[in-house]
Amino acid sequence: MEEDEREQRMVARVASELAAKRHALATEGFVVLEQLVDLESIERLRNLVQGDMETLWPAGLVDSTPVKPDAAPTMRVVDLKAMNFGYGKFAYLQEPLPRPMNALREALYEALAPAANAQIEMFRAEVSPKVLAVETYPPKMSDFWEICRSAKPPQRLPTSICLRYCPSGFMEAHRDLQRSIMFPWQAMCPLSNPGEDYEGGEFFVQPGKKDVGRQYCQECREETPLEYVQ
Repeated sequence: MEEDEREQRMVARVASELAAKRHALATEGFVVLEQLVDLESIERLRNLVQGDMETLWPAGLVDSTPVKPDAAPTMRVVDLKAMNFGYGKFAYLQEPLPRPMNALREALYEALAPAANAQIEMFRAEVSPKVLAVETYPPKMSDFWEICRSAKPPQRLPTSICLRYCPSGFMEAHRDLQRSIMFPWQAMCPLSNPGEDYEGGEFFVQPGKKDVGRQYCQECREETPLEYVQ
């Protein structure tokens, strides 16, 4: 019951925080949300996923959906160096995500869907007479997933990831759009403590093609749980 109440408070804060920062999200391309996830949940999630480059991922956490229908199930773990994306590894997470991340993701989607639809209307004239891959984002994330599964070809693979970095680890700036159906924002929640688990560390944001010359480096802060929405 206590965990349910924490999730309810978190969901309520997502809506109010994003409503207050709507202008910043539209003009800067990203916002930083503080203390949405409680410290107890952060610590539990951190203990669940922590490890170095060679540590095995916990059973039941990583998605093993076959990439092709006739392929064998295998844990979907990516080596950034092998992909020329940086130095570290990430794993695609199995659905549903561990609590409270599932509720956080749904709350973020519902709060951001109206802004995403406003973007669609803005771009519709730019791409006309081409047809947009998504005509409108539904209010619920479950309905958006139905759009993904109904796409041609179907988009059925979970895409939430957990990143593990090593000393000198990093990820190159890139855009990883695998299919035509996508949501215009993503969120990141750091689980490690700056100054305790590592030194340095910055979060790079490039708002969009219209602002290609503008770059931001947000230093990871100590002690305050953060969620970045870009």
